Amino acid sequence: MLVNANLFYGGFFRRSLSVILSLTRSPLSLLIALTFSSEILSAFFLNNTIALIFTPLTLSLTQTLGLNPIPYLLVIADATNIGSVASLSTNPQNILIGSFSGIPYLDFLRVLASVALAGLVIQVGLLWLLYPMDIV
Repeated sequence: MLVNANLFYGGFFRRSLSVILSLTRSPLSLLIALTFSSEILSAFFLNNTIALIFTPLTLSLTQTLGLNPIPYLLVIADATNIGSVASLSTNPQNILIGSFSGIPYLDFLRVLASVALAGLVIQVGLLWLLYPMDIV
């Protein structure tokens, strides 16, 4: 929460909002951008941190665009967890696996990055099916 407060006072959310709005052209492109950005960051940082940072940003985006925030918040919740699968350092289970197995970081990432990517594609497809009126 302290990180969020400092990011807010530093103008991070305002700046990020303007950059994201300039890059996305539709609700579906926003959904995909949030999915992959939160997943990629979650592969390298703790997923809880990414979820805490992206939640107020997502709420600001959906409020500004007049969109239903539910599918976009589900993206953040799911993509941060899916993304953390790909790395040894982003969730406690993988940290334990890495410390006891001796699997090198890059080998683990190389094998599980495809699993994380497949999970994200499935996630976008499911949200598109479950919330067609909010995403199209």
